Amino acid sequence: MKKLISIFLLVAMLISVIPCVALSAAADGETITPDTSWYLTDGAVTDTTKTEYEITTPEQLLGFAQIIANSTFNNTFNGKTVKLGADIDLNPGWSADSYKTVADKPTNVWPAMTAGVDFAGTFDGQGHTISGVYQVNTSAEVGIFGRAWGNTATIQNLTILNSYSETNNAQAQGFLFGSVRGGGAVVSIKNVYVNARVVNTATAGSADGVGGLIGGMPWSSGGVNNVIIQNTVFAGSIEVATTTDFRVIGGLIGTANPYATTIENSASYATFKGEKGSALVLVGGIIGYQASVGVAVNVNNCISACTNEIAGATYGSVLGAGRYNSSKTPPYAYVAGSDNVTASTVAAVGCAWVQGSTTDYYTSGEHYEGVCSKGITVTQDADISDNFATVLHGYQAKDAVDDTFDFRLVATVDVPGNVTVDKVGFVITAKYGTTTLTKNYSTNTVYNSVTGNTDTGLEEYTAEALGGDYIFALAITGAPVLAEGAITLEVTTYYVSGEDTVYGAPEVFTVTAPQDTLN
Repeated sequence: MKKLISIFLLVAMLISVIPCVALSAAADGETITPDTSWYLTDGAVTDTTKTEYEITTPEQLLGFAQIIANSTFNNTFNGKTVKLGADIDLNPGWSADSYKTVADKPTNVWPAMTAGVDFAGTFDGQGHTISGVYQVNTSAEVGIFGRAWGNTATIQNLTILNSYSETNNAQAQGFLFGSVRGGGAVVSIKNVYVNARVVNTATAGSADGVGGLIGGMPWSSGGVNNVIIQNTVFAGSIEVATTTDFRVIGGLIGTANPYATTIENSASYATFKGEKGSALVLVGGIIGYQASVGVAVNVNNCISACTNEIAGATYGSVLGAGRYNSSKTPPYAYVAGSDNVTASTVAAVGCAWVQGSTTDYYTSGEHYEGVCSKGITVTQDADISDNFATVLHGYQAKDAVDDTFDFRLVATVDVPGNVTVDKVGFVITAKYGTTTLTKNYSTNTVYNSVTGNTDTGLEEYTAEALGGDYIFALAITGAPVLAEGAITLEVTTYYVSGEDTVYGAPEVFTVTAPQDTLN
C-alpha cells in the first residue's frame, strides 16, 4: 500500500496562497559590473579558512563566474560551498531562443572558460533560479563551470532558464561541465533543472561529445571518477554544425568513457538539431556514447523523451552507441536497473560494436535496437503522457476584479503501490510583459476531488475521472490582467519520495480570465 497524504474529499476553493519571492535582476539592458569583493581582497582570497559563502545579486554571480574563469584561482572553491540566496536574472528581457548571431547577444556575458580552469567545491542553488546566462567559448572541454578535473565538484538544488552556451571547439562541450577527468573524485549533479541552448559550431568532429550537462569524460591517468546525476532534468536544445568527422551527442552526457556513472530519477527532454553530412553521428537521449568495457554505467528510473531532428543520425532513446566485449553474451550490460521508466538492462540502444574491431568499426558490430528486458521503452514518436506519475490537467480562472484575477492549477498524481509519497508540487515559470518569475511550490496535501464555483453552478473534478489516484492543486491570487496579452506559464509537476524527485512532462500554456472549466 502506498502511504496516503492528507485527504480532503470536497474542497470549495483551494485557499493556500504562496507569494512569489523577490527577483534580483538588473534593469533591462543595464550593464552589470562583476563583484568579487565577497571573496577577494586586492587580488587574493580574503579568508582562506572560510568555507561557506552566499551570493544574492547579479553582480556577485558574475563575480563568481569571473573568479572560476581566472586560472590564477583554479579550483579555488575546493572544499567550499557557494550558496545562491536569490533568483537572479542576468539579462531581463533577453530571449535565448531568439538568439541567432552575435548581434543578438545580451548586455551581460558569462565569461569564457579556458582549458586550464576547473571547478571544485559545491554550488548550491538552494532552490533558486539563474536566468539569462550567455557564454561563448573557444577552448576545449569547458562549460559554464569550466571542467571538473581530479577534485570533488557538486552542483545542486538549482534551476537554470533562458540561457545559452556556445563553442567552436569540437572537444567535449556541456552546459555545466565540458569534461570530467581523473583523480578518483566524485562529480555530482543533483536536483538541477536546465532549460538552455547548447550550441557547437565546430566543423571538426570528436568522440569527446556534446552533452546537455557534461560534454565528455576523456581517458586519463590518476584514478577513476564517479559521476552521479540524480533528480535532474535537461529540457533544452543541443545544436551542432555539419561535420565530415565522428560526432557524439547526448541529452545529459555526450561521451561516458572510463568512469563509473550513475544516472537516476532524471529526465532528458532534449531537442537535437543539426545536419548529419557525411559523418557518423551518434545521438543518445541520455548518453551519446559509452566506449569502455567493464565500467558500470547505470541508468535507473529515468525518462528519455527527446526530439531528434538530425536526419540519418544513429539514435537511441537512452544510448546512442555502446561498445560491448565480444567474449560476453551481447549486449554487454552498460545500462542497468529495475522498474525504470525508459531504461533497463539495455534500453533503446542505437548500435553497438565489437571491442577491438579495426575495420569499419563504426558499423561492423551487431546492432541491438530497442532491447529492453524490463520497464517501458519510450521512443521519440511515442505518446508518453501515460508514463508520468504526475500529470498537469490545466487551470481554472475567476473573473477579474480591480485588474487582477485568481486562478488555480490542477494536476494528478499516480504512483506505484510500493512508493511512499512525501509531497507533490509544481515548478512554474511565469512570463508576462518583460517579467519572468520562477518558483517551486510543494504541498503534502492531495484530494480525491476538487470543486469550484462557476457561472453555471458547482463543478466537480474527480481524480478517477482525470486518470490519477489523487488530485493536487495550487491557487494563485492577484494575477495581473494585462493589456498586452495573457500570462505564459511553463509548468512541470513532480512528486517526492524520500530523496528522490520524479518529474512529469513540462507543459507550456497561457492563462487568461475567466476560465471556469478545466482547460
